[in-house]
Amino acid sequence: MSSNHSGKDATCCAVSDSSLLASLKRGFLSDPLRQVIVSPEGGMSYATGYKLACALAVCLESEYGIKPGATVALSCGNVPYAPIVMAAVEACGARLAFLPDALNQNDISHCVGLVHPSLFIVNKTDYFHMVHSVAPNAKVLSVGVQGGNCLSVEGLASRRLSLGGAPNPSDRSSAAEYVVFSSGSTGFPKAILNKSSSFLFTGKAIRDALGIVSNDVVFVPVPIAHVFGIVSLYACLGACATMAIMGKYLPDVACSFIETVGATVHMGVPTMYVRELRMNQDGEWNLASLRCGLVAGAGCPRKVFSEFQNRYGCRLILSYGMSETASALTIADLSWSAEMRATSDGGPLCGVEIMLDDASGEILCRTPAMMEGIILQDGSFDSGVDESGWLHTGDVGSIDECGRLSIVGRIKDIVIRGGVNIFPAEVERIYYDNSAISECCLCGYADAELGERTALAVIMRKGFERVSAYELRAYAKGRIEKGKIPDIVLKMDDFPRLTSGKIDKKKLKVRVNGILQRIGALSSIPERSGNA
Repeated sequence: MSSNHSGKDATCCAVSDSSLLASLKRGFLSDPLRQVIVSPEGGMSYATGYKLACALAVCLESEYGIKPGATVALSCGNVPYAPIVMAAVEACGARLAFLPDALNQNDISHCVGLVHPSLFIVNKTDYFHMVHSVAPNAKVLSVGVQGGNCLSVEGLASRRLSLGGAPNPSDRSSAAEYVVFSSGSTGFPKAILNKSSSFLFTGKAIRDALGIVSNDVVFVPVPIAHVFGIVSLYACLGACATMAIMGKYLPDVACSFIETVGATVHMGVPTMYVRELRMNQDGEWNLASLRCGLVAGAGCPRKVFSEFQNRYGCRLILSYGMSETASALTIADLSWSAEMRATSDGGPLCGVEIMLDDASGEILCRTPAMMEGIILQDGSFDSGVDESGWLHTGDVGSIDECGRLSIVGRIKDIVIRGGVNIFPAEVERIYYDNSAISECCLCGYADAELGERTALAVIMRKGFERVSAYELRAYAKGRIEKGKIPDIVLKMDDFPRLTSGKIDKKKLKVRVNGILQRIGALSSIPERSGNA
């Protein structure tokens, strides 16, 4: 193993915020009328948010038995009330399991079998039916739903407040846990268990790196049910700032919303920044209120960093992490040059250790925010770490002389073409420097001669639609090894997306293979390019 790199000693990382409820209370006491949440549907002040969270926590404990050892399942998207539910469940010291929005009944049955919730809080009609089917004895509340026959958390909290007096819940947040579901090797979501204190830790690190203060408006278009959304909430509320959220992500709605609310900080995955630049190419929206942003979840084109800074004065930085580490392991520095910020995922957070495997270059890590484990079907846990406490991330990286990490790619994404290992990210980086390309994604496909070949799917920038696929393939010559030049280039209007906004690579690969089958390229030695 190579020598490990670590941030400052963990003793320097004391987290003053004890819980989401404590942050809401500080915001209420310091500036009660400040908005804690804004969305296209409306907003909520710190005063209202704190009172509702207290009332809901009291009701959940007294009427639904939500306390340490209990599990609440939440599926509600980015509705304004979601942070209130999170704060209330955390205050009860219970376990909150985030059910992703796009689950079918088999997936829900699998997830419920892992976490065994006694209470579901949902906001979709089809989820009501599926929940009653897989857990007929569980109690169900709605959130963010107009009308309906199900009791709502909004109604529950409002009813408690109408009784008078100030609800004073017991804050058992130190016992609280979160379960986030991530894609698993079996095809079913895997349940990753984290302590809520882990998100306090990573949220503070992100807040400090971005310099978030109370008068900031933090735009969070990523799903709150994902680790990026959870840690963004902790980063924002820890500063008593305003969190600007939206439901389904659409780049035009995002640009308009940023301008309307005067967002100052942007949280997002790379495709969101790419799509916003593409959507606002003609300057229809003024996004100059943005001063900085965090990019996480995947590699990001270098030109995105320079364009956001040149167009809007917004400095972006990268962070690297995963669900198993409560989001962040490393984070870059706003003071770095645009080139450095675009190419380095930064140094480890204080208390975090990073090391590379000598043979494979795989990134190994140890962190104070390490998951409790992956919940297995029999109720036991897979810690996910080796005998020395190192988590093997499945990512390959490099570390410079200053201890800054750069991601090379995912081991499982490697395409082996005629014995040459190709990380899709290294090819995509070359093409992202091409001014004609807005987005791209490299996929491998089976080939009888070489084992695998590569197809580059691209979305063109406005005004460059006439650039041919043949010209795009030729662009890589001299910029990358010959064996890594894409065998075929496919122009597309858009890519399939995950709920997080990232490219759905599995669905894209199916689409690419369908196109290649249709044009007869799967069994040939391609010296051709096509349009899709």
